[in-house]
Amino acid sequence: MSGKWRQAYMDTTDFIANHPEVKIDPSTIMIPDAVRPEFNRLHWAARKEFLQETLRALLDEAGILGQKYAQVKEEVITLLGLDNISSFPRVDGFLDNPLQTLIEDIRDPFFNLLQGRVDIKGFEEEASRVGVSSFDSYYQRGYEIWTVLSLIKLLQADKSFRVNTDEFDNDEYFAHGPGGGARLPSPKELKELSFKHNWIIGILVADQIVHSAKFGRYVSFRPHIVNPVGEVEHEKVSTELLPLPANIIKFMVRNAILVYSDDELERLAFIGDKKYISRPDVIIECFGQKKLFDDSSITKINTYHDSLKPRRGTYVVSKEPVAERVHEGEPADIRYITVGFDQLKLEPIANLFGGK
Repeated sequence: MSGKWRQAYMDTTDFIANHPEVKIDPSTIMIPDAVRPEFNRLHWAARKEFLQETLRALLDEAGILGQKYAQVKEEVITLLGLDNISSFPRVDGFLDNPLQTLIEDIRDPFFNLLQGRVDIKGFEEEASRVGVSSFDSYYQRGYEIWTVLSLIKLLQADKSFRVNTDEFDNDEYFAHGPGGGARLPSPKELKELSFKHNWIIGILVADQIVHSAKFGRYVSFRPHIVNPVGEVEHEKVSTELLPLPANIIKFMVRNAILVYSDDELERLAFIGDKKYISRPDVIIECFGQKKLFDDSSITKINTYHDSLKPRRGTYVVSKEPVAERVHEGEPADIRYITVGFDQLKLEPIANLFGGK
């Protein structure tokens, strides 16, 4: 413990010692309203100084991502005439103000320190672990969103659509059981592009659907795959349905982005249920940090590629160069692109949707 962080922590403990009405011990936290504003200011400042001293490099990286995201966000809002683009509140908060978001995330370790449950060393270890873990999660999701928005820009999208989960007939679904007649709602044009996961009774549906003015086709994206447990009628689907491969279920919770295209909007609503998954045009494997790419990543990439058989291949998109470990027998249509924040390097992917 050193520097401003040490002083800020001592300011907080001095305040507690000088205000006997404040009671903080292993079993009690009691902050009277009269002193709460100053107490909040002090412990917020202490956490802020800790992060600025220990995670400065990560905060700088997050700031760059936030700037790049804000830039492409405004470009896509203008392009599509949207009112807003949103994601999960924690991700939005991180992209807008990473320091504030991480300050909030290390609140519990700091109060464990104030309550005497851990010592200074224990706090520093736990707060660093929580801070890095939160950063990794938010940064990865933010880089995925930047990638999708950049592709939407390159597609010269002019309309945005989403499957309205509120229109799904839950009563019919539960009355007749899975596969008993419940159908997905048709995608509707919206003035907001959302990166919150679209989820209907355990059925995977497209998260973002846009119309490409450049190619005159619809393109959909489904970032972050989860294990579907529901079942629905398959009236209109893109390309073809594949039986859900048993060997990918253990890898279902993934950061892979499934991308589809079609001339018909309604054919892009369905992604997958517990029996079938729609064969994607492209799989995008996104890596915001080099450290997230390892041998297990290669196994998952190859398993997804072999099982889902993307019509136009798999693209490994990374911010930093990753080792392109081409194993014997690895599919030739798994391609690696080091993109950084250069949107033009995503053009080979965007241009795939210019043909049938």
